[in-house]
Amino acid sequence: MRCAIHQGYDASGTCSNCGQFLCYTCVSLFNPPMCANCAIAIGKEAQGKLITKIVLSVILAIVGFLLGSIWTTGTAFVLGLLFMGLPWGYGATPILTAGVFATQGCAWGVFYFVVKLAVSAVIGIFAMPFQIVKLSGQISLSKTAYTLFE
Repeated sequence: MRCAIHQGYDASGTCSNCGQFLCYTCVSLFNPPMCANCAIAIGKEAQGKLITKIVLSVILAIVGFLLGSIWTTGTAFVLGLLFMGLPWGYGATPILTAGVFATQGCAWGVFYFVVKLAVSAVIGIFAMPFQIVKLSGQISLSKTAYTLFE
């Protein structure tokens, strides 16, 4: 079997995403081993997620600031920060599922949603920098693959 990218070399591994055969050089480029097409696709997906979450964070921060400015400047800052964390924390709270609350009626469903938003906002403030670094790393991986193989 031959490498999908370097036809002159024998395969020594496979892409962890699509299963294409890769030579030793290709296997050693990325951890886990990945072909250039998969690395580029992952980077493009990460770039889309990063842009979407940042735009949504800015919009929600402005909304939170405007809602908080009804009371005081300190409240405006805190609400803006909490609202900004929502897109980053909502996906980071998979442990909070609606399973138990869904069977208890509408009021419990609303309670679940409010609790999930509150927890997501707080977790999102702390999860945001880590997720930005993670997505940026995936984008960097894509750029590396693109420059090496295109």
